[in-house]
Amino acid sequence: MIIIVPGFHPPDLTADFLQGMGWQNLSPEELLLLPEKILPYDSIQIFQYISQQVSLETPVYLIAFSAGVAGAMGAAVIWEQQGGKIEHFFALDGWGVPILPSFPTTRISHDEFTHYTSQLLGRGKQPFYCSPPVEHLALWQTPHLAYGWWEIKYGCKVYSSVAKTINEMI
Repeated sequence: MIIIVPGFHPPDLTADFLQGMGWQNLSPEELLLLPEKILPYDSIQIFQYISQQVSLETPVYLIAFSAGVAGAMGAAVIWEQQGGKIEHFFALDGWGVPILPSFPTTRISHDEFTHYTSQLLGRGKQPFYCSPPVEHLALWQTPHLAYGWWEIKYGCKVYSSVAKTINEMI
């Protein structure tokens, strides 16, 4: 199950994200989108919503953007503490959010500066940064057009798009 936690932005950007990822036709059993009424930084509300929609036995992939990274990270920790399985957590431009959990996490940054300064709070597994840099919202709106360096193992990078990187890791 793929769970999407957007940030504070117009909802059409998330629709564009799903299109750019090639996920616009996924069924409700495959993809869960956090409703706009839930604040993206509210870990408790995010966890409660997810737990009402998804069984703890279902392994999940969490993909969060901007302010949504803060709320989704907290919700993921609670999910795991309750016995749920986080297959992978993708933090898109979650600058300032610590990544220290026991589940696999990948930081995806819109530029190299954000990438390197975020690593002080945990680099995650196989981080990615856009090069050339893209605007913050463009990272979410057009993941298929946001290219950069995906560090598949320490010191070994591959040039890829955000969409391809995430899809290959899922």
